[in-house]
Amino acid sequence: MRHLARVHPASAHGRARAAELTHFCTHCATLHEAAVRTRVCTECGLGVVLTCSHATLDRPGAAFLVVTSDLRVSAASEAADAMFAAPDGSYGRPLMSLLTSPEGMAEMARIVMRAASGTLAPSTIPVEAASSNLEARELEARVGGCGNPPAALVVVEVTAA
Repeated sequence: MRHLARVHPASAHGRARAAELTHFCTHCATLHEAAVRTRVCTECGLGVVLTCSHATLDRPGAAFLVVTSDLRVSAASEAADAMFAAPDGSYGRPLMSLLTSPEGMAEMARIVMRAASGTLAPSTIPVEAASSNLEARELEARVGGCGNPPAALVVVEVTAA
């Protein structure tokens, strides 16, 4: 009877161990130590400190969007706001008004919604700026879950040409 349930490590289910987590500010993209348990960023005082997998966000200052399961942007880093240069900011906008993917909108939506439902393990997808305001560059997005509350973290990077 003792062998009925097999217990897998957390990472086998798309969740990360505490040592594999990154704590970050949604505004200035500063990385925080796990021991610091504040809700508001101590560096800028403007962002909320969320948690994600280290594989999704591994460096400070990254350009990223925090996206809810209804595919709306709930936060954007300063670098992302500068990258997309949306006239009224990124907050509250549909993700697809900022980013599209050559793999298709449905595939991008599926990846983001899966991450927003709590999957921390990141997926990578090529993306393009939906607006012509952003100069044509090869972009790639790493999409993984973050929270609390659960959302998707879309980290946008310029790929090497």
